[in-house]
Formats: sequence, structure tokens, C-alpha cells
Amino acid sequence: MGKHIEDLSEELLLEIFSYLSLNDVVFSIQFVNIRWRRISYDYELWKNRTYCPLAIESDEVVEKTLKMIPKLSNLVLDKRPYLSEVLETLVNNCLDIRRLEFNNYQMIPTKLLKKLVRQCPKIEFLHLPCRVLDSYDHSTAIGKLERLKTLKVGGWSALECPARLRPLADGCPSLEQIELVEIYCGIDDLQYLFLKKRESLRTITIRWCYDEGICVLPLLLVCTALKTLNVVCFYDIEADVGFSALKMLNNITSLSLLDFDNANIKDVISIFDNQNMVNLIELTIIHYENYENQLAKVIVNNCPNLKKLFINECNSMSDESIEDFYKLENLQYVELRSSAITDISVTCLNKCKKLIHLSLENCFLLSEEGMQNIIDFHNLQVLKLDSCDLKGLFWSQIPLKLKRLRYLSINFCQHVDENEVKQLKKEMPQLTVHFVADRFLV
Repeated sequence: MGKHIEDLSEELLLEIFSYLSLNDVVFSIQFVNIRWRRISYDYELWKNRTYCPLAIESDEVVEKTLKMIPKLSNLVLDKRPYLSEVLETLVNNCLDIRRLEFNNYQMIPTKLLKKLVRQCPKIEFLHLPCRVLDSYDHSTAIGKLERLKTLKVGGWSALECPARLRPLADGCPSLEQIELVEIYCGIDDLQYLFLKKRESLRTITIRWCYDEGICVLPLLLVCTALKTLNVVCFYDIEADVGFSALKMLNNITSLSLLDFDNANIKDVISIFDNQNMVNLIELTIIHYENYENQLAKVIVNNCPNLKKLFINECNSMSDESIEDFYKLENLQYVELRSSAITDISVTCLNKCKKLIHLSLENCFLLSEEGMQNIIDFHNLQVLKLDSCDLKGLFWSQIPLKLKRLRYLSINFCQHVDENEVKQLKKEMPQLTVHFVADRFLV
């Protein structure tokens, strides 16, 4: 006789439950019997799951769900602010929370925040609205999170209420990553924070300058552990000081420059020249209209260890900027979203033999020839072609030539045959295809 499902070990049941959706586990599995409910509370089932309620879900539904997942590790409440009753339910029931993200307009009373810190001491990742840090009591409470590794702050704070960073600097002994783009704070507080955390901070995301009109990049020179730097919103304030500091941060392995439109091309080139960034593994440049061939060549010749290169929304980028990419022998990830490249660039990129990730979203100048050549990127695992004209793409050849492909994004593309997409999914069941038809296209 065959075994009944109740004869399966708890380990096997746990494995089976891991393939079910969050709603299935919460609202079905838990009501089968006492044994299944107990297994459904196992931490292993929840450590990699994230509960992210939709904006249309009522506070009552969110409360009910939170009460039924006491071992939840990851909670994202970013769709809208919630009533304090929801936060009370969280604090009283989900004591194993590791990752917690709030909406930028969420109100968190001081008493409730202190209770959260006291009862949920395992928090490692925290996204807070700026207004929380406006209070010294709030910052002091957050500083008591001994396991906190990542702190992100969102939503613009008021000029008259600067963020209180010193309690964070004096607390949070495990802090490794911090994002402070959308806050108003004093330079003295920033300097104190970076000095106190100079041996632990590995990732920093900041603006070029804050409201005192002083470039903050020189403050980072004390951060000896810094490996990832994301700089947002260049202002033509103390440009020489800022770029000189960037050149001295030559131990970082990941650099992002976002919204640098006003930056002089010579200053940007100087960051990479003379192998100042020889240790870079990942480089992201987004929205820099002055990106040109000279900068591309300097990057290629001075950053030989690059594996990831993301040059997005740089409309001045041309085919000439791509022609030397093959010299980056370790290059595996390339994104060129919203650029002016043509089919010539596709041919050049095909020389990058280790390429496994390619994004050409919104590259409107690509034609049939370019689409035909994409089929020759045999090692690709991820391909993003959103908002491109796919005329010329050999759909029937994808299963034969792109055997390693696992993710394909073709949202809002022209010349897409839905039957071809269905056939592709059938022939490549391991492939995830994201496809949303553009209804405005004829």
C-alpha cells in the first residue's frame, strides 16, 4: 500500500511547503492539522520569504496575516503608511524579523519605535522614513540595534529638522551599509558618523553635497573598509575637492555615479585615469549626457578587472564607445539602457566571450541586423530588450543557440508574435519570460 502524506517526515513536509505561496502556507496549510501548523512556523520556511502587502490590502488583513506568521524574517511595508495598530501587531508577533522596510511617509511613535527595537533585536536591514531620524530619541533607539548591518533612509526631511546621526554613530556596532541620499543633515554630523564607523562601513550611498554647500566626499577618506560607493546628484560645488577625493578612494571595488549631467568630462575622466580605480569590479554611470568615446577608452584601459559595466540613460553614448569593451577580459554584465548605439555595437559586444548578462532596453536604433546577431551570444543567461523593435529576432533559434538563457525581458516591444513567445516558453520551461504587450502599438 502507498504511504499517506501524514507518513512523510517533517523534513519532507517542510520541503514541500517551501514550494507553496505565502498565502497557501498562511491560510491553508496552517488549518489542516496541529502538526502542519507547527511545521508551518518553522524558521527555515520563512527565512527567505518576504511579506509585501499590496496597497489595496486593508490594515485589518495585514494585521491578521502578521499574527499568523510569527517566524517571518522579511517584511516590506512600503506601499503606503499603516496605522499604529499594524505596527503593534508586528512588534508583538514577529520577533524574528531580520529585514524591515517602511513607507517614506510612515509615522512611528517614539514609544512604539523603542518597543520595536527592544522586541525585535534581530533586525539586520532597516529602511526608515527621514522624519524618524529628526528626533534624538528615535536615533538613540535605533542605535541600540546591535545586529543592524544596513540602514536606508528615504523621503526628504525638512530643513528645520536635520537628521540626528550621532546616536547612530555611537550605536549600531554592526553597521556596514548606509544610504543617506534623501536627508538633510549637518556636515559635522556626517563627519562624526564616518569617523566613528571608519572601520566598519563598507557601502555608502550619499549626495555630492548637502545643504551647507560643502562637498562631502573628502569626509569618506577616513573610511578604510569602504568597498562600494554610490554618489548621487553632482552639483558644481567644490568640484576640484570632490573629484580629488574620489581619485584617492582607490580601494573601492564598486562605484556608481548617478545624475552627473553638469560634471565636466575631464573631471570624470580623471577619476579613472592613471589606474586610480584599478580595483573596480563594478561600475555604474546613469544619466550622464557627456559620456563619450574618450571616457569609455579611459575606463577600459584603466579598469582591467571590471566584471559589471552599467552605462544607462547616457544618450550621447555611441558605437565608438563600445568597440573596446572586448579588452575587458573579465566582463560578464553589460547594461546600455536608453543609449544611441546601433547594430555595430551588438557585433562589438559579441567579442566579449564571458558575457552572461546583457541589457539593451530602449535602444531604439537597433534594427533587424542587430536582432539577428543577438542569437550568437551563446553564453547569455539574462537578456533584456524592453521597448526595442524585435523584427529580425530568430525566435526558433533561441532554444538551439541560447541554451543557457534563463531570463528574457521583452516588455513593450514591437514585432512580437505572442504565439512565438508561447512556443518559446514551451520549448524552454526553465526560461522566465517577462512580456507585456504595448497596447499603443499598431
